This record gives sequence, structure tokens and C-alpha cells, in this order.
Amino acid sequence: MHYKRRLARLIALLLFARLAASSGNRLQAVAAANKQRFLSAPAADQGRLTRAVRRHVLAHRSSDGQRALLYWDTQGNLTVHGAGRQLTLNTSTHPDVRLDHLFVPLNRSCHPDCTKRGNCNAEEGRCECPFGYTGPTCSDPLMPACQLGPLLEPFFGFTVPRSCECVRQARTFFGCSDGGDTCTLSSFGFRDVFCYQYPDRPPGEQWSLMPELTTPGVEYFRGNVRQAVALRPLAAVEGVAGEDLWGNHILSLPLERCGESKCHGRGACIVPLKSTSGTAVQEASSQSPHCMCYKGYKGHTCGESMDYLCPGECRGRGRCSRGFCHCDPPYWGLDCSREHAWQLAPGVAPVPNRVRLRIYVYDLPANVAAHVSLDDNIHDLNEGFYQTHRKFLEMLLMDPDVRTENPHEANLFLVPANAYSYSSNTNPPANQIASALTYVAHNYPWFNASGGRDHVVWTTGDRGSCYTHKNLSHVIFVTLFGLHADLREGGSTFLHPLPTHPGHGCYHPMKDVLAAPLYDYFMDNKDAVKLYNGVRLAGGEDAKRDLLFFFAGSVRPNDKVYSGGVRQSLSVHLKELVTGPHAANYSDVLFIEGFTPDYESLHRRSKFCLAPHGAGFGVRLTTAMTHACVPVIIQDQVYQPYESEGVLPYHEFSLRLGRADIPNIVHILRSVTPERMKAMRLAMANYYRAFLWDPRSGGLAYNYTVLALERRLHGVWGRLWPGGEQGQGQGGHAGQQQVGRRRGLMHLWQHGQQQQD
Repeated sequence: MHYKRRLARLIALLLFARLAASSGNRLQAVAAANKQRFLSAPAADQGRLTRAVRRHVLAHRSSDGQRALLYWDTQGNLTVHGAGRQLTLNTSTHPDVRLDHLFVPLNRSCHPDCTKRGNCNAEEGRCECPFGYTGPTCSDPLMPACQLGPLLEPFFGFTVPRSCECVRQARTFFGCSDGGDTCTLSSFGFRDVFCYQYPDRPPGEQWSLMPELTTPGVEYFRGNVRQAVALRPLAAVEGVAGEDLWGNHILSLPLERCGESKCHGRGACIVPLKSTSGTAVQEASSQSPHCMCYKGYKGHTCGESMDYLCPGECRGRGRCSRGFCHCDPPYWGLDCSREHAWQLAPGVAPVPNRVRLRIYVYDLPANVAAHVSLDDNIHDLNEGFYQTHRKFLEMLLMDPDVRTENPHEANLFLVPANAYSYSSNTNPPANQIASALTYVAHNYPWFNASGGRDHVVWTTGDRGSCYTHKNLSHVIFVTLFGLHADLREGGSTFLHPLPTHPGHGCYHPMKDVLAAPLYDYFMDNKDAVKLYNGVRLAGGEDAKRDLLFFFAGSVRPNDKVYSGGVRQSLSVHLKELVTGPHAANYSDVLFIEGFTPDYESLHRRSKFCLAPHGAGFGVRLTTAMTHACVPVIIQDQVYQPYESEGVLPYHEFSLRLGRADIPNIVHILRSVTPERMKAMRLAMANYYRAFLWDPRSGGLAYNYTVLALERRLHGVWGRLWPGGEQGQGQGGHAGQQQVGRRRGLMHLWQHGQQQQD
């Protein structure tokens, strides 16, 4: 490990040298300050600081306002754009907004001991606490029975048995209610809990310390607690054997059985079970166990932190703990970037910002929007496209041209609800989004000032915002699935269950934003820059592509909802062509039902690549764009990324077919002339970067998403879609401390908004 640390040290010092050699005074100051922090830091922290500096460098932008992020080019060279730009502004408003004269600094104080466990939020005077704790010093536990002992971290899941008191406390923490469907953590709805209790101990001593199978006086239970605490007793041999989401059984043992580290108190000590019979459990209890780490930790003994859960890995200004940044004073916020706060000067009237896009990011408490997991062994981090919201947030927090620390200057407000962590890809995110917005509405004036019309929420599950609460339709959703359908007066859609918004289905094309999914690190997408350099040099021609098109993937013939029936229709039609009496006429058409290891080569051989969706959004459009394979989009009723905003001219670089066109698909594609093909490939060379996020790969998806949000401002200001009640000066409020007729979000739900769809 020592050679790795020496290498990381060398990389960091080279980065500092690059920064110091730049022309910008701000970058030189950053280099000097961070180099000193690096050299004085313990060896174990130097890797974290190196990663933070890399992210710091990536944030800088050109002074002319063009969003050309600094990045390492394809030759590995560090390319500096706009050296001298800083990550946060020292002024209360952007130089283009020119409203600095309206504001004075704000610096609210916290309890003197706040920063021992938390961060002092100088804007609110609130102590920001890690998950599971609250109070002025972050010493008040919210789920104490889910801890191993006093002041330790709480963990909750369904596979590993816990204290039954922990189950009751977690049920309250995650918003479950008797007889209702209100749990923010969706796994309450379909998972049983396993728990134990000591009848002779008070609730305050019912810690979640796993007992031995033979420990006397322990009672075991199992049951579902979503709408009521309904637990049935179990024998000890049943109570120690949990079950994960995939039906695998595990035996949980006391942490001492996993050695001196005790999994650092951040995981469970387990043995896999072949069956749950008494004999199998007894045999497994004598086997060698291992640590199963909870989300937030990794390593053989769960001793390493998942620092990448924290935006920018806390920028080298703090330590990451399960997605919470414990910042070095005086910094605070989601990534320790906050260092300024502002308020209206006495006697000054607010003036709204109508000049340029400025987004304020709510620093939500960890207890409101945490990096939770659906279960003990589910981290939800292995599929990058479901983490698109995290990538956007990280880049926005490092972008002072768009992100503002002054909510009075803002004209959009991002609510980082982190809904995917609570719902995963297939479960509705509605309750978590509603919970986060309720907190915002009850604790800040901005949501109620506009009825939420200028508030932005990400939904990155398979079906995006299809099943969010109907009375939140006025919020701007940034999503990955663009199904638009008017279900009123006989309208229909293939989706089942039907979306909760009858007026627009899952996506409002005038209000919402459809972003490209984060798919940079799959199928050599990172090589797109080199590929398109060749496309340009060849004038769009590519004679090596010998296939007209191919399709490979899941079909699900009995599931008509899947892909809107497109894959099933393709399967029927293409099988007839490639296996029929005239199969020789279709040797340039390839159909593979299921997985193939040749996706990469088939994309490079094909002139056209089909892009149907699946159970929700898909990534086939992205892979087509990054492989210079002209996309053929077959998605009835479904918008594509940055399409409805008018940001991308799809007609220049893609073909759009309907499901009804499938019987003629070969004839349609063969009718495209070589000249048209070359023009489309050259157009793809201009726009493929909209589908990549990483600046090191030339990605501009963040920039396109920002541009799409910027275009939504006119809809906010012009009230171009129905929505909530709007206070005076909404949208760049410049200080709405006094807004009449404020209504809480719960009030909006209860009374509804009849015309919003």
C-alpha cells in the first residue's frame, strides 16, 4: 500500500504544480492552500485530498460564460479553460445580475459544540447532523435502538435481524403510518422484518447487538410493518436466519465472531445458508463468517468509507460518512462548499433576477434525504445511469456560473431528494419526494412563494415521475423517461399501471426536463472522441459498416407493457425475415434475442442502431450516438433527451419511426441515401457529447441539462403551465421574507389543484 500512497502523493503534487502555473490568481491561491493542506495531512487522508483537487480542477469554466469545463483530453493532457474562475462567488449575486447592493452578509451562529459531530449552517443557524442524529450538538438519536450502543451510527435493513425496538423506531423515522401507504423507504411495502427483543430490558437498552443462537432469554419475531406492526413469534433457529431481496438466506452472528475488528460496527457478521432448516442453521453457526458491509462502507472488515457517496468527496474540506460531509469549520453544506450567506439589507425591497439562470441547492438534512439502501446488502451504486442525479448535483455544486449560495438571487431551486436511494429503479419515488418537499415547504419561504413552480426534483428510476403525487405536477421534474400521454377523454397509453397524471402522463413537455442517462463508462463510450475525429476526417463516410442494422436484447414476448410492444413486434417481424424463404435478401440484418458479448463490435458494424425503450427509459440511444451508428428511435409517445426543449435537432441525426412502421423497417432504412447517411453522421459528430457526462470524454450532458433548465425559466416567469399559488416576485425572489397567503405543502395536497393537468 505504501507505493500507492507515494504515487498518489506524486499525482497530487503534479496537480498543484499545474494549478500554480496557470494564469489565474484564484487557481494559484487554490494550489497554494491545498498543497499546504495536503503536505500537513496524515498519509491516510492524502488520497482523499488528491481526489478532491481533481474535482476542484474540473469545475472551472471560461470567463465568457461558455460551459467548456476543464478536463483531461484524450492524450491525457490537462486542458485548462478559464483559469481564474472560482468555485464560489465572494459576491452576493452574479456579476451579470448586478444586485449586490441589495444584500448584506448573514452569519447565524450555532451551539459551540455543533461542529464536533456536525456543521454549523450559517445561513439557517442550524447544526447539520449526520444520518440518525439531530439537535443543536447532533447528540440526539432518532433511531437509538438501531445502534450498537450510545452515540454510534444507526443502521436499518430487512435481511439482518435487528432489535424489535429498532424496527418500531425505523418505521416512525421513514414516515410509515397505521393504515396508510406513506413509508418513504419503499422496501417496507414488500419486505418482512426479522427482529428480536429481551423481555427483561427497557426500550432504552434494546440495542441492535446480534445475539448468539444459543443466547437465553431472547424472543424472535418476523412480519411486515408497513401499515401496522404485525409481528409473529419465531423459534430462535428461524429468527437468526434472514432473507435478502433475492430469496437468499443468511445466518447473522454476533460481530465478535468476525474477529477483532467486529466489522468496525459498520456491517453484519454473516454466513450464507443453503437452507433454513434447523440442521443447516446449526451447521452454519460453526462455520467461518465474513463481514457484509452496509451502504457507506467497504473493505474486508468494513473499515473503508465510500467517499464517493459525498459530492466532490467533500472537496478536501471534510470527511465523508455515508454521504454526509462532516466539514472543517467554517464550511458547511452537502459538499462543504458553503462559506457565504446573504440577507436583504434593512429597508431594501426585493428585485427578482430575470437576467440569467441561478440555481439554489437546498442543503437538506441527512435525515430528510440520505443515502439509504433498500436493504442491508443493496448499495444501488452498480448501475451508473440510475446515479445521473448525483453526477448532475456534483457538477452543479462546482459551477459558480449557475449555482448560487444566495436564495434571494435564485430563479430555480434544486431539491436533492435523493429519491432513488429510497425507491430503487422499479418502485414509485412519490413518498420520498413528497417528504422532502414537505420539509422544504415547512422550513423555507421559497416553495410556498411559487407553489413549487420553480422547484426542481430529479427522478432517475425506470419510469421517472410516472407515479409521483398528482398534486405535485407543477414541480419541474428532471427525468430520464419521457412518456407523454393525455389520458383524458378517451386517451390511452401502453403503460400499466396508468400514470398518476392524466393530463400529461409521465412527462410534461413544456415544464419538465428530460436528461441523458449517465452511461459514460460502458461499451467504450469514452472512445467516442477518437471515433468522431475519424468520422469528420472521412466526411461522414464509413465503408466498414456492413450491417444495415442489428438488434440484440430482451424481448419478453408475454409482457406487452415492456417497450410498448415494440420489441415484441420487432421479434416477430425480424424472425420471419431472417429465417424465411427469402432470408438471403436480409443478410445485412441481424436479430439476437437476449444478451450477446458482441454489442461493441455490432454497434461499429451497423449503419443504423435501433433504440426502443424497455420497462422504462433506455440507453440504446446513447450507445448509438457514442458509436456513430445512426439511431432509429421507435418509442411511441416518448420524448427523447433535450428534445421538447428544442435543444437538440433530432431530425438532423436520427430517424423516428412508429411501432406501426416495423413491417416496413428494412425498406425504410434501405431508402436512406448515402449522402443523407453522411450528413447524419456529421450531425451526430456535433451532438454526441450531449449524451456523455464526463468532461474527460468530452461530455456536455451537464451543460445541455443546464441549458434545458434555462429554457424552462420563461415558462416559470410566464406561467405557461398551470400550477401552484405564486407569491409576489416569484422566480428570482431576491428575498421573499414576507409573502402573503403562504400555504403548506400538505395543505396543497388536501385541497388539490383542479386545473394543474
